[in-house]
Amino acid sequence: MEMFTAVLNDADLDEALKAEVAVLFKHSTRCPISVRAKEEMEGFTRQHSGVPVYLVDVLAQRPLSQRVAADVGIRHESPQVIVLQYGKPIWHASHRDVTAAAVSRQITSSWLRA
Repeated sequence: MEMFTAVLNDADLDEALKAEVAVLFKHSTRCPISVRAKEEMEGFTRQHSGVPVYLVDVLAQRPLSQRVAADVGIRHESPQVIVLQYGKPIWHASHRDVTAAAVSRQITSSWLRA
């Protein structure tokens, strides 16, 4: 079972932007901080299997990574996690602030806003 839904094209990103709640995770395979952040996000998905987590490989999918920044209005960083509710960013973090616990807190509070 895949932990993340890969964002490989515009349709995949559109799917994430239409979801009631979704998590976008921007990841670089060359960055050790991003590798640690990916481990954190894997922990998050194990705890919250019902929450879709979309992974954007910022090296392989650079145009999509740039589109994320433009569409949600948040400057690109990597690693970066953006919690979306109906396509609107409600929280984001980057680098060492990307933790399973931090994302869990935001998801819990976002369900309360729905």
